[in-house]
Amino acid sequence: MHLCINCSRFLRLTQAIPKKFGASSVPRHFGTRNFTNDPTSRPDIPTQRVEPVPKHRSLLHAEDVPSKEKVLSSHEVLAGKTVTRSSHYIIDRDIARAIATAVYQNQPSESCVLVEANPGPGILTRAFFDAGCQHVVAVESKPEFQPYMQEIERTVGPDRLKYFDFDPFILWRRDMITNKHDARYKEVENSIAQYITSRLLTDVPVSVFGVLSKNKEYPFLSYLSKTFALGEGLFSVRPRNWFLFVSAKMYLQLKVCRGDVWSSVFYNKVAVILYSFFDFKLVMELEHNKFAPPFRKKIRKVTRLYPECDVNTKYLVQLSVKPNVEQILPPSEITTFAMFLKQLLFRRNDRFIPRMEQLIPGCGLHLIQARFSMMQLVMDLTPAQLLEVFKSLLTWPEYPDSPLSFILTERSEVDIDEEEVKDKLKEEEDKLKEEDIAFEGSRVVRGGD
Repeated sequence: MHLCINCSRFLRLTQAIPKKFGASSVPRHFGTRNFTNDPTSRPDIPTQRVEPVPKHRSLLHAEDVPSKEKVLSSHEVLAGKTVTRSSHYIIDRDIARAIATAVYQNQPSESCVLVEANPGPGILTRAFFDAGCQHVVAVESKPEFQPYMQEIERTVGPDRLKYFDFDPFILWRRDMITNKHDARYKEVENSIAQYITSRLLTDVPVSVFGVLSKNKEYPFLSYLSKTFALGEGLFSVRPRNWFLFVSAKMYLQLKVCRGDVWSSVFYNKVAVILYSFFDFKLVMELEHNKFAPPFRKKIRKVTRLYPECDVNTKYLVQLSVKPNVEQILPPSEITTFAMFLKQLLFRRNDRFIPRMEQLIPGCGLHLIQARFSMMQLVMDLTPAQLLEVFKSLLTWPEYPDSPLSFILTERSEVDIDEEEVKDKLKEEEDKLKEEDIAFEGSRVVRGGD
């Protein structure tokens, strides 16, 4: 039996929508859609049951909760009227309830501390408390949303909610030489960590939730992948779980590393590091226009490589730090491993052994003894193989005097990352301009008709 793409997509969408909710407000959960036939790629079904909070006790149904229309009319940043869309928020109550329930069910403990990045008007914060969260640390950089946090704090008490003026998704700027706010970042990071360790239990697990905007996604995940195990600043409290809304591109990169799908286009150093040191699973999906402000809609509705993945959908993934990170690789060497991947995957279509010979002359014999062939491409290696090669090359006699050793020891990772981030942001800005021009052109054509 053969179905066209539109019919099969319609069947998947209708099966994914629960009966008691409308199709326009409730996100699609991962349990209803599977990219592969491998059942191990599905997330574990939570065993605990979360009882709904009665309306008379629910923070989402309190009298002081502003309506969606009032929130949009009061804040231009939520309506998308500002030039930049640096942060995206959840202001729909039904969506907030679904997200909070999914995050709470996937937390390792009921006493877990949840760090909520950019809570905005606090709709999702209220939903987290209704779902059962005991402690929430709200970190918001926009002062206009502070009154909402103060109102929730008066309701639940200062021992359950703490507000900080900061945006944790800009921590990647600490890697840049020209950063003038490093002292400010360290001060706020240490304040958050000190609050969690002094006011709360020292052994309580910490989780982080946030929505990554387009311009912050890659830089922040790159920073997270290199510094999560160093135990500095915010990472000193050892957050074990990261619940992040990411783009379809980043989600596909993680799936490529896991082997569910394959494409050299989505094989890069950030995804390799995240897959090597984190366990990840998909929690739910949400359309781009369910956020405030909505993400810019892309002209292509589906990717050319994987039609089942919608580029206009955001994916809530759970990244859980593996318990044996220190055994996989010492934390001090993760940054060096990232630099090695950058040099190697930059030319991932080249043959692996000749490429390694360019970086470490005379290393080919070691690779052949390790059963690598001359026909293998760089992109043919799995993340586990790349990690083993990195750990082995540090012991080779040819390594100390090699060009790769100079790159990894003499050149600063800060310099490389700064240029990389600038190029990435410039690329994203160019894409946005092209999409805006195409959108305006389509409006002119429709107006002429």
